[in-house]
Amino acid sequence: MPVIVDSNIDLEKAKEYRLSIQSNLNGFSFCITDTSADKCIYLRKSDFSIATDGKEGYLKKCARMVESIPMLGYRYKSVQIIIDTEKYTLVPLQLFNENEVLRNLSALYEIEEDEEVAWVKVEEMDLVILYAINSTLLNILKRVQPEFETVPSILHVLRKLQKRTDHNKLYLSFIKGKADVTLFVGSQLLHCCSYPANDFTSALYFAFLALKQAFINPENTTVFIHGDIYVPEIQLLTKYFPMVKYFRSRRVSLGSSSLEMKYSLLTIQ
Repeated sequence: MPVIVDSNIDLEKAKEYRLSIQSNLNGFSFCITDTSADKCIYLRKSDFSIATDGKEGYLKKCARMVESIPMLGYRYKSVQIIIDTEKYTLVPLQLFNENEVLRNLSALYEIEEDEEVAWVKVEEMDLVILYAINSTLLNILKRVQPEFETVPSILHVLRKLQKRTDHNKLYLSFIKGKADVTLFVGSQLLHCCSYPANDFTSALYFAFLALKQAFINPENTTVFIHGDIYVPEIQLLTKYFPMVKYFRSRRVSLGSSSLEMKYSLLTIQ
């Protein structure tokens, strides 16, 4: 299990740090951040993933990993579990009914037996995000962290993009098997959806489709990229968009662009 960043962490100060855990198609990763210094002091990823091990094998290896790394069991200032799922949808805050979350999400996705549904209000945008969580993964994490906050990854995307001063803002995330596309004009959200995508060409198609439906010219749009997007794909994007930026935290830098692309959600608050 590769250790990517190790800044001689002093776990006696764990109560001053933030622990962020991410589960997505690329695997299981976690980051410990010194919030007073705005610095990532430890970052680690798994050498397994859902794509290579299947869901059952992935969860078994997550359990072994969690139980074998003592630092995951320390008490931290805050603990956040970032759920990067394709099973999410947005509803207007005024139409939200807590008793209908399962029914609303089930109308769009198949909610499996080992999944539970959750929701989070985004009051500054007058909407609610409904999303699914694997309950087995949550139970694994509860063995070492009895209290934590779970958030869908798209929550960080919405909050960060809304505050950006760029006018037309397109978020494009691609991990083989899934693409996420979010579009803002100013502070107004126009599009937010997840699509099945096994290659970057498919992900780019959905991005252009969102722009076309909103009558927005790519030449007047800033694109923020995240996930498994490499130099050839970035060069392709520069042919259509005047500005291509990494989706990253301005406060907590991970250094290299490759790390920002894959793990920046762990550093965003």
